[in-house]
Formats: sequence, structure tokens, C-alpha cells
Amino acid sequence: MFQDLRETEEPEADAPPDYESHYELGIAFRQMEMWDEAAREFKLAAQGMSDPLKAYERLGECLLALRRYDETRRTLAVAVTQPGQDRDRAGVLFHLGVASLRSGDREAARSCLERVLKLDPSRAEAAQLLSTLPA
Repeated sequence: MFQDLRETEEPEADAPPDYESHYELGIAFRQMEMWDEAAREFKLAAQGMSDPLKAYERLGECLLALRRYDETRRTLAVAVTQPGQDRDRAGVLFHLGVASLRSGDREAARSCLERVLKLDPSRAEAAQLLSTLPA
């Protein structure tokens, strides 16, 4: 089914990639919990979207679902420096914090989660996770 969709969306040889379509396809794969496929599409989307943090946030979610914590940390540490909205940056930092925690780096996790709450104090999941970390 999705192979058919990819084939019909093949761009002309000289046409620029449609990054938003990659993002939307990633969303579809994510909803079906097809994590590898979703991650691939979000990586492609992040390469050219005007707000790449949106794609990186979703990519982080997929990589966490795949339990690829080191890759999540490497990818999102670079992603957090990209231009974008604070809300999306908070999402990237949240996933980076979770990956850090699952990798055993509580200090990095705490730092990320504190940054999340500075950017978006309404992120209850970040506050909850931060409260579980010893001071």
C-alpha cells in the first residue's frame, strides 16, 4: 500500500524533494507504529523543512520506540541547535532527556528536562520525569 504511495510520489528528476510529504508519510507510519519506516521519513523531512525541529521531535520519538538511545542522543543533540519554534525545541529536548535517562546519564537528562520546562512550563511529562530524578 505505502509502496504504491511512494511510487506515485516520485518527483521529477529536476524537481526538489517534497519534505512536507515525507513528514506526512512519517506521521502515517508512526500512527501504525511502523517505527523504522517513520524514522526514515522524518530523517528525510528534517533535511529540508523550514521548521526541521518538528520532524526531529517525531524522529526522536521513533528512535526511542526502537530503543536506539545512543542514536537518539547523537541525532537530537545536533537537532536542538537547528532553527525553529520553542515548542518544538522543547519536544526535541524532552526526547533527548528521555534517551539520556535510558542511557544512564541522569545529569544530562536533568539538564534537558530543566531546559524543556524553561521553554514550555506546561509540559507535565517533563516535570513528572524530572521529579523522579534525585537532586
